[in-house]
Amino acid sequence: MSRHIEDVIVELLSRIGSALPAARVVRDEEWPRKAPADGWVNLHEGEMDSPPDVDLSPLRYNWVWPIDVELVVCPPNPADRHAALDALITGVSAAIEADRQLGGLVEFLEVEPGATEDIQVESGDLGRGGRLTVLAQFSTTSPTG
Repeated sequence: MSRHIEDVIVELLSRIGSALPAARVVRDEEWPRKAPADGWVNLHEGEMDSPPDVDLSPLRYNWVWPIDVELVVCPPNPADRHAALDALITGVSAAIEADRQLGGLVEFLEVEPGATEDIQVESGDLGRGGRLTVLAQFSTTSPTG
């Protein structure tokens, strides 16, 4: 049996992939040497800032677990990089807003905006990158999430 957070990340990865079919949607990969023109989205299990809240009767661990989302886009025309990154961010947000409970896997998903910046990938292409944090709120009977 997998940890609950694992099931949440797998489902979120699937939904983002469906919302952004032209982008490369992956998990735990290094930044691309050459980003796909239609974008690259990478999910990572985030670090917990504090332990979960605990209910004792019945025993439940209440998590607010961060999932880090990295986004990179290098369109053929570098002048389009702002709009292209915005399209990726909008796609991620739309995937979450369509079902904030992930079919019952979580109590609520929330997106925290992050920073965006111009980047140059190893291939020398000019693009735009950004980070979002998705907060997954759920409860388990396991202290490992």
